[in-house]
Amino acid sequence: MDTYENVRDHLEFLGYTLLEKELPHQARMGTGRKHFLAKIGGNKTSFFITYSPNAGFSFVSSYVTRTNVLNYKPNLLELLNKMTAESYLASFVASKDYKNVFLLAWYPDSYNKVSFGNFLERLDSDIKFAILNNPEVLNFIE
Repeated sequence: MDTYENVRDHLEFLGYTLLEKELPHQARMGTGRKHFLAKIGGNKTSFFITYSPNAGFSFVSSYVTRTNVLNYKPNLLELLNKMTAESYLASFVASKDYKNVFLLAWYPDSYNKVSFGNFLERLDSDIKFAILNNPEVLNFIE
C-alpha cells in the first residue's frame, strides 16, 4: 500500500469521512496531485487535504470571518501571528480579502503509523491550544 492510501486508511480508521474532490485544473495539469475532504464531527477539525507525490500532504481548514473583521485587521493579524508562534505544526493566516482564516499544516510523503498518529494528535493539540489560549479569536470567526 502506498503513502496516500495509508494516510487515507488511517484517517478513516479515526472516524473521518473522506470525500474525493477533483479540482477543475487537476485533470489538465497531470501533476498527480490528489485532493480530498476529511470530515469529522464533534470537537475535531475537518480538513481539505492535497497530496502531491514526493512533496507530501497539505492540510487546510477554513473558517469564515465575521463581516466587521475589516475594522480590526491589525488585531486579527497580530492574533494570527501569536497563534502561529505558539503552535508546533499549525500556521494561521488570513485570506487576502480577510473573508476567511486558514489553518495550514504539512505532513511529508512518507507513512509510519505512529508518526502520523503523533502528527494528528499534535495538530489537534495546536488547534485546541490556539483557541483556549486565545479565546478572542472567536470574536473574528463565525
